[in-house]
Amino acid sequence: MIGWEPVRQRGSHVCLKRSAGGRMLVVPLHRELKRGTLAAILRDADLNHDELRRLL
Repeated sequence: MIGWEPVRQRGSHVCLKRSAGGRMLVVPLHRELKRGTLAAILRDADLNHDELRRLL
């Protein structure tokens, strides 16, 4: 998962930790995400839209 490992899950959110640097990222586990939520997750994960498309 591109350097992010699941640490814990509580309800409908999962906490991911980056193996290099120890940063944390909280991601909602919903079927659909609002555009702003997705943009914030990508920004926090240091990914752009093209990288996301390639990974999908």
